[in-house]
Amino acid sequence: MGLEIPGGSLMADIITTTIIGLYFVLLIGIGAWGSKKVRTTEDYIVAGRSLGFWVFTILMVASICSGMTLVGVSGLVLHLVGQVSGSSFLFRSPLRSVSSSLV
Repeated sequence: MGLEIPGGSLMADIITTTIIGLYFVLLIGIGAWGSKKVRTTEDYIVAGRSLGFWVFTILMVASICSGMTLVGVSGLVLHLVGQVSGSSFLFRSPLRSVSSSLV
């Protein structure tokens, strides 16, 4: 009955759904708690100027690594495979010339 995954059980589906539901409730709770501290747009953008040095440093490193990973992995796939998606043929030549000059 319903959607069944081959080899899966109904109990596993219930447990998985419960865990995901609790996770969403937790995220909404954290968002509601955090929204009480934000009064203006500036508070949101600069975190009320209350971040310590190490929190800010870790935040910046994580942001930079995330962006570099997104761009770098996409470029690596383009370099190794030659085509990332069906529409990437439009961008294939310029990116190939850039990636080949970097290697």
